[in-house]
Amino acid sequence: MKFPESLTVESDGNIVKASMTIDESYEYFEGHFVGAPVLAGVVQIGLVMAILERALGIRLAFKGMRSVKFTQLIQPPTNIDLMLQYLPEKGVLKYKIENELGKCAAGNLMVEPMELPA
Repeated sequence: MKFPESLTVESDGNIVKASMTIDESYEYFEGHFVGAPVLAGVVQIGLVMAILERALGIRLAFKGMRSVKFTQLIQPPTNIDLMLQYLPEKGVLKYKIENELGKCAAGNLMVEPMELPA
């Protein structure tokens, strides 16, 4: 997953906070949709997983979603903040994405640790 250059990440244990500015040039807007770009839900989920993995130095296998809601379109240009909490004992990654207009998405991802290649 490619991140915007503006990505900043802070972690405290299994809690990760990230911020980024995304504009029309962010490659995941290409073709979705011409003239009215929207950050696809699958890209949002990918960002959540990739940012947590990067921050904690782990690999996770995606096993499913529970209580996921996309409440607002993410359209450029915008600043987004991601709040992530990994609960390894439950196999859950809780997340929330917000921008200057409020909550964009939130939910629980079912995940499982994977072995890192040697």
